[in-house]
Amino acid sequence: MTNSTPAARVTESCPVNPGAPMKFAGKEIINAPIDTVWTVLIDKSNLESWANDHGLPLTRAEGEDAIGVGTSWTGTFSVSLLSGKVVIKAVESDVPNRLAFETKIAGITAATKIVLKQKTENSTVIRAVTTLAASSPKGHLAMAGIRLKKNSAEAHYKTHIKDFFRKIRQAA
Repeated sequence: MTNSTPAARVTESCPVNPGAPMKFAGKEIINAPIDTVWTVLIDKSNLESWANDHGLPLTRAEGEDAIGVGTSWTGTFSVSLLSGKVVIKAVESDVPNRLAFETKIAGITAATKIVLKQKTENSTVIRAVTTLAASSPKGHLAMAGIRLKKNSAEAHYKTHIKDFFRKIRQAA
């Protein structure tokens, strides 16, 4: 049972596809209340700073400084088999429990769900799960290459998500 009210829960689509060909996950405990972690998580400047640090300069739509359903970014990305235009869109928000994004790049759709759970009054578990699925012939080729390098792709994901969690922890 979730502690959110119907007004706090907004969904555009269900972004995580459990049948997707690849799935990556990471989690960490942050010593801060869930509301503090949520406030840091939805601050656009934190996500944009982290993305820029990892070679993904993003351009966002003007407007609010907090991430919500419909917030989107574009950028360019180039790592191994994945290169080209990136479109990232926030597609789900359940304050202060869940935030989900859909990312499209090189014929691949990535669905990322970030879930927060209050562990104690002053600690929160943050978990990110990302699934990758091909959405075009180019995406099928890129997915085949990623599958061949699954261990390094998973290590790469864990390194980047740990760094994202570290930024949240420092700001909280």
